Amino acid sequence: MNSKLLKAIDYLIKKSETKTGLIALEKIFKIGIPFNKPHGIFFKKLSPYESVMLMKNKRLNHNHLGGIHACAIATVGEFSAGLLLCKNFEMNLFRVIMKEINVTYSSQARKNIISKATIDATLVEDLKKRIVLDSQADVDLITEIEDFDGKEIAIVKTTWQLKAWKDVRN
Repeated sequence: MNSKLLKAIDYLIKKSETKTGLIALEKIFKIGIPFNKPHGIFFKKLSPYESVMLMKNKRLNHNHLGGIHACAIATVGEFSAGLLLCKNFEMNLFRVIMKEINVTYSSQARKNIISKATIDATLVEDLKKRIVLDSQADVDLITEIEDFDGKEIAIVKTTWQLKAWKDVRN
């Protein structure tokens, strides 16, 4: 991605704790990640330690049984965790890339779903130190997916690699 665009996204991520900033960020990501646009993912909260997103139960997201497709559930779980890392590690300075995803499904999603990813402040500081020492760091994040009634739908575990752009070889 282009450096100016990454700086603009970083600016919006810093403003994401306001409603206007969150809506602007959501729109930028719908343009910047065309794959996610049709899913109708809405940003509900983005703080340094929590990311909350909504995915509507709509026909485009359905599987052959009429529930939300397993891959759509995995996508919103991955997106929540990745955005949380981008909140803590400026996209202009760090490459955030998913290495692995594991999803454990517990119920079929027949209603709108909410994804919640969290990270601890101590872990963020530890990751920043590891990047300085080793030029990169890996981290596992857990995203919990529930429906609007609070019923657990899935747990999404993602493994991410964080690396300073200056250390990335293309």
